[in-house]
Amino acid sequence: MNNKAILENEIIMRINSNCFMKMIANRPIIELCLCDCAPLILSHPLLNNFKLARQSSTFRIFDMLTSIKCTLEAALMGRLILPSLSHNIGYLACEKYHLAQKDRSAEHDLIDKYYFVENPQHTFTWLYEISGSFFIEITPLYPWEYCDPQPGEEYCTYEAFMASYKSILTIPLERADVERLYQQTSQLSDEILAREMAERIKYYETHYKKDTV
Repeated sequence: MNNKAILENEIIMRINSNCFMKMIANRPIIELCLCDCAPLILSHPLLNNFKLARQSSTFRIFDMLTSIKCTLEAALMGRLILPSLSHNIGYLACEKYHLAQKDRSAEHDLIDKYYFVENPQHTFTWLYEISGSFFIEITPLYPWEYCDPQPGEEYCTYEAFMASYKSILTIPLERADVERLYQQTSQLSDEILAREMAERIKYYETHYKKDTV
């Protein structure tokens, strides 16, 4: 496949001057419809081609763009200001999924609204604001929370994992970065929806309207 074809199929969403998100579709961007799927990839000097969301029938391009757009909108409206927490937001997420319901605190329920995108297994991605600055943060989930260790796999207990817990990556954003991402995701999702509606109207007019005349 030549470079022109790759570019026609590639959605690039620049986060800041150092990194961007991308989706590579199976057809040119100008032909995308609601059912098209693609993984969401983060390209960063420290995490090259890191999958923020895998490709499957449930991770449609339109749905991801719409979800990201809504989260960015919430950030721009001041709804994602992160309060002072007892631990890192990812640490609290690990506790939330590990502790019994009765042992969880209000902090464990608070963090849900800061999810940025639905991640592959064992990671979370967050978007939040602190003191007027915005951040995307990627944090790990305890790898064996929902599965047993595989033969030969290097394993550690939940307690050991939490004792050395640290974030995978934190990306700072200016407000202009958030605004740019919001505009791009809004435009792309609106274009896909408009194209889908136009195709449905065309199909209706071709197959049904002539029968009612």
